[in-house]
Amino acid sequence: MFLRCLRFALHSHEYSRESALWWSRRETGSGLSRRKWYGLGFSNTLPRYGYAWIEPRIDFERLIFQIEVTDHVLFGNERLRRQYLRRGGAVRDFHNNFVQFEQAFIWLQQYHSSSVISNRLIDWIVHLCLRQFRMDTLTTIKSEIHPDHRETALDGLRSWSHTYLKETMNYDELYLVSGSRLVFKDPLKLKEALFRYDDGRKRIYWENKPYRTLYRRACAMLETQPPTARLVSRMQDRLCRWLFAFHWILPYPSVEVLVRTTKDSQRMWYSIRPVKRGGKNQGIDLQDLDGSEWKWAQKKWRTGYSPELPEYLSWATSKWEDWIKRQ
Repeated sequence: MFLRCLRFALHSHEYSRESALWWSRRETGSGLSRRKWYGLGFSNTLPRYGYAWIEPRIDFERLIFQIEVTDHVLFGNERLRRQYLRRGGAVRDFHNNFVQFEQAFIWLQQYHSSSVISNRLIDWIVHLCLRQFRMDTLTTIKSEIHPDHRETALDGLRSWSHTYLKETMNYDELYLVSGSRLVFKDPLKLKEALFRYDDGRKRIYWENKPYRTLYRRACAMLETQPPTARLVSRMQDRLCRWLFAFHWILPYPSVEVLVRTTKDSQRMWYSIRPVKRGGKNQGIDLQDLDGSEWKWAQKKWRTGYSPELPEYLSWATSKWEDWIKRQ
C-alpha cells in the first residue's frame, strides 16, 4: 500500500483513477458471492480536508491493516510483490503466515484472561512457526520434490514421517545420518540449532530464514506486552514438544545450509523416535512427550505417518472470529 502511494506522492495525479486509493468501501457480486472491499478513502478525505488523509484502516504501531479489513483490502499484492521482491512465492507464503500471527497476537491481547482462547491462540502461533519451517525447508530443496507432490508439500500442511517424505521426494531412499562424528547426537541440540536465535552459532545462509524470523518475532512480541509475557515459556515448550511430535524426520543442517548434503550430493536427514516409557509406548500421546523423551534413531525410523496437523491451521479469519465468539 505504501509503495503504491509513493508512486503518486511527488507529483500531481488523478487519484480517482486509482481505485485502491480512492474508494472507501465497495461491494461486488450479489447473493452468496457478494463481497466487500476497502480502499484508503481519498474520495472522502480529499474533498473534506484538502489532503488525502488515509481513513482508519491501519494499525500504525505494528504497520499492519486493521484486523477487520485485512482480508478485504483493494490492493494488488501479488503484482506488487513481483515488482519489488525477489522470490515472490516464498515471500507470499511468509506474508500469509505473518499476517495470521499478527491476528493471533491481537486476539491474545484482547482475550488473554480466557484460558481456552489464549491456549488455542498460542497453539496456533506454534503451528504457524512450524508450518513456515516445513515450507522453508522444502523450498530449499524444491527441485528434489516429486512434481506430483510439490504443490501440496510446499503448502506446509502435512506433518513429516519417513513414510511421507519417501513418498514426496524424488528419490528412492532418504539418507539418514548416523555415526559417532555427528554434531547433533541429541535431538534437543538439533532443535536449538534450527530455532534458537541468541546462541552465537553461525548460520551463514539460513540465519534469517522466514521461519526463524517468525519465531523470533513471536517471542519478542509476546515478551514486550505484560498481558502476554507469561505465555512465552508456554509457547517455547510447545514448539519443542511439537517439533518432535509432528516431525519424526528433520533436516540435518550445516553452518552454510539448512539441509546438508553428503559428498555424493545426497540430502542428509535426521531420524528421531520416542524413548520407551517402562519398556513400551502404547497409548502415549506424542504431543505430551517432553523434548528429552526423544532420541536419535540413526539409520532406523518410526513407521507409519506422524499425527495430522490441527484443522484450525487452515481456518479463515471469519471462522476464527466465530470460534472466539462461542467461547
